[in-house]
Amino acid sequence: MLGQEDPPDVTFHFIDYMVLVGMLALSMLIGVITGIKRKRSNTAGEYLLGNSVMSPFSVAFSLTGGMMSAITVLGNTGEVYLHGTQTCTVLVGVILSGLLIYHIILPVLYNLSLVSMIQYLELRFQSVRLRKVASASQVLSMLLMSSVMLYAPSLALTIVTGLSSTTSILLMGIVCTFYTSIGGVRGVIYADVLQTTIMYIGVILVVVCSCQEVGGLAKVWNIAANDSMIQFFNMDPNPFVRNTFWTTNSMGMFLGLFFFGINQVSHQRYCSVNSLAKAKSLCIVAVIGCIVMFSMTYLVGVALYLLYKDCDPLALGKIRKSGQILPYFVVQKLGHLRGVPGLFVATIYSAVLSSVSSSGNSLACLIWDDFLINFSFFKTLTDRGVTATLKILSLVYGVLGLLAALLVGQLGTLFQIAISTSSAISGPNLGLFLTGICAPWVNEKSAWVGYMTSFIINFWYVVDKLTKNNPTPSPLPSTTYTCLANLTTTTTNNNTTITTTTIYPATLNSTVMDEVTTSWYTLSDISYGYIGLGSIIVTMTVSCFASALIGMSHPLEVKEGTTHPLSVKLHHFLWRVFRGKKSDEISVQILTDMRRHPFSTKSHEPTQTPFQADPLITTPLTTSTSTQPPSTSTPSSLHHYLSSLHHYHSSHYPSSIHYYPPSSTTTPPLTTTTLLTSTSVPSPQQPPSPSHSFQSM
Repeated sequence: MLGQEDPPDVTFHFIDYMVLVGMLALSMLIGVITGIKRKRSNTAGEYLLGNSVMSPFSVAFSLTGGMMSAITVLGNTGEVYLHGTQTCTVLVGVILSGLLIYHIILPVLYNLSLVSMIQYLELRFQSVRLRKVASASQVLSMLLMSSVMLYAPSLALTIVTGLSSTTSILLMGIVCTFYTSIGGVRGVIYADVLQTTIMYIGVILVVVCSCQEVGGLAKVWNIAANDSMIQFFNMDPNPFVRNTFWTTNSMGMFLGLFFFGINQVSHQRYCSVNSLAKAKSLCIVAVIGCIVMFSMTYLVGVALYLLYKDCDPLALGKIRKSGQILPYFVVQKLGHLRGVPGLFVATIYSAVLSSVSSSGNSLACLIWDDFLINFSFFKTLTDRGVTATLKILSLVYGVLGLLAALLVGQLGTLFQIAISTSSAISGPNLGLFLTGICAPWVNEKSAWVGYMTSFIINFWYVVDKLTKNNPTPSPLPSTTYTCLANLTTTTTNNNTTITTTTIYPATLNSTVMDEVTTSWYTLSDISYGYIGLGSIIVTMTVSCFASALIGMSHPLEVKEGTTHPLSVKLHHFLWRVFRGKKSDEISVQILTDMRRHPFSTKSHEPTQTPFQADPLITTPLTTSTSTQPPSTSTPSSLHHYLSSLHHYHSSHYPSSIHYYPPSSTTTPPLTTTTLLTSTSVPSPQQPPSPSHSFQSM
């Protein structure tokens, strides 16, 4: 390789500013236009879900762009540059998670027609506290991640733009908050289409230019293979090795589940289309888009390693982090091309705006649906008032995220704390949802045990990681063999300029840092790739073991539609095998409770009853024409009675997510149907229509 000169001082040209400002202006304009059009249908359902009639094409772009944060674009390139291609097998885990979402998660969550995904926990485990804790933790996680998404790329872009990180944070944060709060979900999705398109154009340009610098795509692959850089199947089972086939697959599954499956952002995207088939197609397109974008960033990392392996800018101190290698390349090799630096910065800004804006709209939804709606003041708001409240929540989120990013920039240690804390929170939440969907025998108490156990272990890992002097993993070998120094001495004598050039001495393996080996390991020594999926497994496993000790849920106690059909069959099988002898005793207790308290006021329903409903979902409730439940006086047999009761409830018991319009001032007649909604006997229910319908307050 030829020696590399220092990058020139790049000053943004007028064309570069036009490209960047044009992208930001278009994003804001999209928010304004959608906000004006939305006044014709100024409802909460329109603001949060686009009335479930959004174009699948636009939503697919938004779902794909939501995962492509600037950390992904810069981080993937830097990871391959520093540690090789083993991390590329994360895509195998993403594909596996896509299959899990497609076949198991989406059919359950979509058909429940929930606006706030966290409400599922209350429906499934009949626990208000569990729902509140999970919702609060997700709000905190989203806020912390937004601060990281704003701060990290702003630091890297100082190489290209010359702007301070504070200026970049303010610019991105203000633009994002503006169009998110005004445009609602339509503004966010349509802006995502623009920003995702710019991301693809920018990354493709960098791929072409970086490969061309090396000598073409074929040469990139051949040189990388000869240098033993290409590695995909390191099958070492040691959990303390940083990157292996197993660790990267585990991380890929966790990332796929988090971004495309059990996440309020993705949940709103799926619910913004009007059928389960379309929602599933969104999942497929999002996974494919992720694979394409990740593959391109990995390829750029390989090309940049081959380009700089004999003149490592990280070893020379010209960049501080591996994530800055891509901006360094743009400045050094593409800085003379007018408009290219501007397009690159617009690409990174687009990745930031797409991720943060999606989080802002979803966080407003969570706070409204899980907290504010329970207060009497907010129950009396008109639909215009609800929409205004959601706008204010989006605005507050943007301001808090902006302040958090600035704080992280001032106190560098907070960056690692923020990203570690967010990761520690996300795993147990995902595990809780998967436990509810796949393990119907787990009840509220067992779910709490599994959730808290995973939560404690994760924070133990984070604290140990932050306080311990962990060994630095060995990067790929590189040198400064052919580097040329800056022109350091200039002497002018009689119109003759003499310039002295100093060549750096050869330094082999200058960036290689051997891993520190110890005779014993602690929790924080486990590879970071296992933590996300490991916390999910801990939550599910501990919950199931706790159920075996505390007691499984009776099949009649689990609401129909909140678990996967295959897990329901397994639940019935396990009940017959392990609790068959006691099933009659439990059934007798249920029957006794009904006889003593036929119209008990104790409710197993969510706190949002049919008469104090979530104003966002107002599917009409069909009352029963029958006014008498099946007779309990002289049943021919206990099983016959329970069968009749099950049939009656399946036909007449209203689903907890089918609400009366809260604007109605007339209380429905107090028939047996409405009385049964508050009996002490929870019963199976038919899943609601997946229409995600809304009605004005």
